[in-house]
Amino acid sequence: MNVLVCIPCLMTGGTEIQTLNLVKALITAEHKVTTVCYFEHSTNMVERYKQAGSNLFSCIRDCTVY
Repeated sequence: MNVLVCIPCLMTGGTEIQTLNLVKALITAEHKVTTVCYFEHSTNMVERYKQAGSNLFSCIRDCTVY
């Protein structure tokens, strides 16, 4: 199944860590996950989502693909 996860911020906080755990579980269950961040992000969290296997887009200034 294709899953889209939309989150306003990818900073280092509880919501982001829980969402990362959800993304990891979905990928482990062989789902294709795309995460969209639409407000702000940290480079560290972007890398963690990418390492988990999520496709990642940012819509902060334009729709950037990581």
